[in-house]
Amino acid sequence: MESTKKIPKGQLDLVTTQKTITGNVTLDNTYSDTIVKIKANATITINTGLKTNFNCVFRTFTGATAVFSFGAGVTSDAPTGLNLVPLKMATLFKDGAIETYILTGETS
Repeated sequence: MESTKKIPKGQLDLVTTQKTITGNVTLDNTYSDTIVKIKANATITINTGLKTNFNCVFRTFTGATAVFSFGAGVTSDAPTGLNLVPLKMATLFKDGAIETYILTGETS
C-alpha cells in the first residue's frame, strides 16, 4: 500500500510515499525516498545497483522484527547492528556512487 501527501500550493511540492512490508523483500529503487512500515517479521536485502541518492526510513510495528542483509558487492556501515526490533526506527542511505549503505537508528 502506498499513500502520498502533497504540501499546500505555494510551498515546495514534496511527496512522501509510504510502503508496507509484510514479508521478506529485496529493496529496489521504488523504496527510495519512502517511509517503510514493517508489519511482519522480514529479512530486508540490499543488493548493488540502487540509485546514487537512495535513502529510506523504516519503522517496525508491534510483533514485527526486521533483519537487514547485504548482498555480494555491498558494504554495510551499520554501527549499532542489523536487527530492528518492534516499535523502533532506522534510516538507510547509500553513500554516493559507491556500494556502501549506512544503516543507523534504533538497530541492535
